Amino acid sequence: MNILKEDAIQIFGSNKNLSTALGIKHSAVSQWKAGEFIPAERGRQIRDLVEGRTSTEPLCESLILEFTRKQRKEEDALLSEGFTVGGK
Repeated sequence: MNILKEDAIQIFGSNKNLSTALGIKHSAVSQWKAGEFIPAERGRQIRDLVEGRTSTEPLCESLILEFTRKQRKEEDALLSEGFTVGGK
């Protein structure tokens, strides 16, 4: 899943919260470049956290819900234009 570093941080509220949620060191998040996609494995991990597929408690539920709604609106807009999104 392609997620920009800034979007990943916004979901969890801070670099520290993001690194904690992913179970990685804060320095690993700091090494990701601004304006670029985070590693695909971490993107999938965030998606799983957002969608509640793991037992890890979301750290910033309101931001996760906001991000999920935004993603769904974008997907619905694409679908209404005739594009295929995520196998739909």
